[in-house]
Amino acid sequence: MLRLLTILLTLKSIVSFNLKPSQTKVSKPQPNTKNRVLNNVAIGLAITTFSALPAIAEAPVWILPTKSVLDIGLLYMEFAFLCRVVLSWYPKVDLNKLPQNLVAWPTEPILKPTRGIVPPAFGVDVSPIVWIMLVSFIREILFGQQGLFNMIINQ
Repeated sequence: MLRLLTILLTLKSIVSFNLKPSQTKVSKPQPNTKNRVLNNVAIGLAITTFSALPAIAEAPVWILPTKSVLDIGLLYMEFAFLCRVVLSWYPKVDLNKLPQNLVAWPTEPILKPTRGIVPPAFGVDVSPIVWIMLVSFIREILFGQQGLFNMIINQ
């Protein structure tokens, strides 16, 4: 957005100074001509701005809605697994009552098979911790600074 604003301001300054297309190189300013100095500054700014910009390609239409929905979903699952870790410290809490069921019901179908693969360590259920690491890794791969979605958007 900032680059677009810079481009528009540069174009406005070039048009307001009435530059001709033949004025592409910067010449030595004349002593009493402020207009030429401003023209040369505007041309230099335009050349600097346009040469620094990468080629702008539009991302496919489905990228941004998919990114928004998946990111929120994975963030919720990460938070839910973190809450399951905390809830595992209190074994007498009923997971079928509000607000615990908002965390327990979506995560239990995922945690049940994981408990068969990863047994409790020293009486502590570590399966939510495994899923926190897995979901965090998936979020970073998809939506991190060097994530797949950001690479597609910034192509």
